[in-house]
Amino acid sequence: TRGMVLGFGGRVMDDSMPKYLNSSDGPTFNKSFNLFGLNLAAKVRPLEFLILVEGYMDVIALHQYGFPQAVATLGTSLTPGQAKLMRRFASEVYIAYDGDEAGQKATMRALDILNEAGCRARVIRFPENLDPDDILKQYGPEYLKKLLDKSLSLLDYKLSKLREKYDLNSTEGKVD
Repeated sequence: TRGMVLGFGGRVMDDSMPKYLNSSDGPTFNKSFNLFGLNLAAKVRPLEFLILVEGYMDVIALHQYGFPQAVATLGTSLTPGQAKLMRRFASEVYIAYDGDEAGQKATMRALDILNEAGCRARVIRFPENLDPDDILKQYGPEYLKKLLDKSLSLLDYKLSKLREKYDLNSTEGKVD
């Protein structure tokens, strides 16, 4: 949060594995308690909200397109420690994970972790399984702003996922 180097992270630009390679955890670097880009987001005044994304490239793209509130976990799922850290800087967090299945599962986990840390969590839904970087490149920052404005609260998002899972036109679906 003070802008000092804690470790290094790299990401492949093709499909090779591992996708991310980070410094090992040590006395000054612990992935579970740090967020990529938080040192820059913390400079925003007033910092009304944070945008939580999956990776470095999304943070970089969001910053380039005028969204300096973007932060990312460091190659891991959101931890309670990271959620508490975010809460120190902003009470509202927009989850902008990828639209694919893995991103949506991570969103469900992150909602509960953020809620337990005292954050008001909202979810940005991306069409066509796109990620924030894709959205910005294809549609521009104004479109992302519209998605922010149409984001769903924790309860609305969870209800929407249940509506997708169950047939609400049948009695059994409604009971389930």
